[in-house]
Amino acid sequence: MGDDAIDMDTTSTAEAMSRIATAGQAMAGGWRAAGAEITGLGGQLGRGDLGAAFLAGYRDLAARVAGDADHRCQEPGQLAAAGAASIDAYRSADATGGDVILAVDPPAPPG
Repeated sequence: MGDDAIDMDTTSTAEAMSRIATAGQAMAGGWRAAGAEITGLGGQLGRGDLGAAFLAGYRDLAARVAGDADHRCQEPGQLAAAGAASIDAYRSADATGGDVILAVDPPAPPG
């Protein structure tokens, strides 16, 4: 790689995208387990007047947090997919760009 070039290390980038995807899968699995536990514990709420008042506000907030967490758990996979697509786009542009440069400014004949 020269000072006037931009190069992507596609192998390292692909490995990083794989690690991001794996981390996202682990995060989603952890959230599923935590969400199930939270839901189970939430079923114990709402007893008595004070509990009923708390539960009214809790359910809406818990549902919003769960929805946000579900959404966030998808983001690492989306990022990894975008990164993988950028590798393909880079390779394609690199190959096409080289052909275009040679067509516009072919190398001088030897001799």
